Amino acid sequence: MPRSALVALMIWAAAGVIGCGDEHSATRGPEFVPGAVDVVPRPVQVEVDAAGGLFVFDDHTAVRYDDAAARTAAELLDGVLRGPFPARTGPQEITRSQAPPNAVLLTTDGADSGLGPDGYALEVTSDRIRLLALTPAGFVHGVQTLRQLLPPEVEAGAPAPGVVWSVPNVRIRDWPRFGWRGLLIDTSRFFLPKDFLLRELELLALYKLSVLHLHLTDDQGWRLEIDAYPALHERGSQWDAERAPDERGGYYTKDDMREILARASALGIEVVPEIDMPGHSVAALHAMPELACRTAPDVPRTAEEFPIIPWNQRPLSDAVLCVCDEHVYTVLQAVLDEVIELFPSRFIHVGGDEVAQLREWKSAYLCRELIAQGVVPSADHLQAYFEKRIEDHLLARGRRMIAWDEALTTEQPDRPNERLSGDAAFMFWRDLMPALDRLYDRDVIAVPYSRLYFDYPTAIERGYQFDPAPGDLNPEQAAHVLGAQAAMWTGFPDGRSEQHVEAHIFPRLLALAEVAWSPQELRDFGDFERRLGVQQRRLEALGVALGP
Repeated sequence: MPRSALVALMIWAAAGVIGCGDEHSATRGPEFVPGAVDVVPRPVQVEVDAAGGLFVFDDHTAVRYDDAAARTAAELLDGVLRGPFPARTGPQEITRSQAPPNAVLLTTDGADSGLGPDGYALEVTSDRIRLLALTPAGFVHGVQTLRQLLPPEVEAGAPAPGVVWSVPNVRIRDWPRFGWRGLLIDTSRFFLPKDFLLRELELLALYKLSVLHLHLTDDQGWRLEIDAYPALHERGSQWDAERAPDERGGYYTKDDMREILARASALGIEVVPEIDMPGHSVAALHAMPELACRTAPDVPRTAEEFPIIPWNQRPLSDAVLCVCDEHVYTVLQAVLDEVIELFPSRFIHVGGDEVAQLREWKSAYLCRELIAQGVVPSADHLQAYFEKRIEDHLLARGRRMIAWDEALTTEQPDRPNERLSGDAAFMFWRDLMPALDRLYDRDVIAVPYSRLYFDYPTAIERGYQFDPAPGDLNPEQAAHVLGAQAAMWTGFPDGRSEQHVEAHIFPRLLALAEVAWSPQELRDFGDFERRLGVQQRRLEALGVALGP
């Protein structure tokens, strides 16, 4: 354990409130010693009662909070307890001077800055429980740990005769290694309804993930309502009737998305939207074929050239937006403005991956004109020019651009109109990207396909062994690693259903949760496997579809 962490633990142990005695009584306090709990992700610091003491919940156990920052977490905990104890009256706000026995108190009193925005301290003794945090997210994370200490049967949402609703006496001090602990869900290739996303948000929160990355547009569908250009969601969300008669179309209305965003915010999860551009754009081109390149002004493009068909019929299209056409920028800027108005996220993801651009751009008369004017020296520079213009628009509106790693490799740092700002961030998915010297010059999120793509049949151990910030990075480079993210792409050829998608996510997401939260020196796959067995019982009680 690092010396700083050891000192913090000694100070916490000396200053913490020690509860007393047997169940809800005031007798001798427990003796805490280093130990472990069956929690995922593994907490940073854990002490357990040497005598094995317990706090036992009953019908009269109260949930109290003394700061508005704890209200949502208190409601979340009360909802969990309402299953075994249906007659509960709900959480109550109290003054700090009140700390009754047989109660869970959520408080900012005594929480120190070392916990950070996501951390918490949990103190369980036989007569009461105290949860300390500084922010709503910290309180939610602490409640999720307390929830995982309860028997898995609590997730069934109903009384369970014979189950003792107890948690062990523990002292936990916990905070994440990385702020970005994410999951991408691809809703373009297989449209997933609002209720599915709301359910997954609850599961992400259970394991302390902080980001839901929604892949909203691709060749297989445009899934977000856009007022300025309704053809995008009206026509771009529907499959080709002849070539994909059994596929489910659809899109999220803005009211749908506001509901998703509200729940995510309450759970401490940031929703990052992705509008993929300039490639992966067949759905947009089907809806608005005028966004495609033309060989001459009098040669129009048609929707029939861009059928929306399943991924297994056409894994990657070479159709792209015409980045040399000012009308394309007018449309994209209007789209991005609506996305910015709807989503409060710091980052807006603009794709930038797998752009099979040269054939279309080399043959486009507008691109030939742009090159002749000296704006760019050749078609090879057009993606960098495009990314720069899109980033400038986002920066002007107070948002940061994030893109896949191809936006970095196509960048031309020596050309001002093709050089992205220091605020741009990148998700690297290609395994060879860490070898690129300038990858860590700006903020990055690790999403390596061979370890964290859940549509791949990758063993859970391979994902668990991944380190987003390996030891060969210098401190400045390591500081640019925002975190790690798994990706649930939904273009697999058969068996697509909501249960199938969920079974690809779980239980592998728990490995990613621990990779992104727990200190590298505490990670041990054998210990994780043991705790995973307990968590699988919890997920089964929640009705979660589980894969290998």
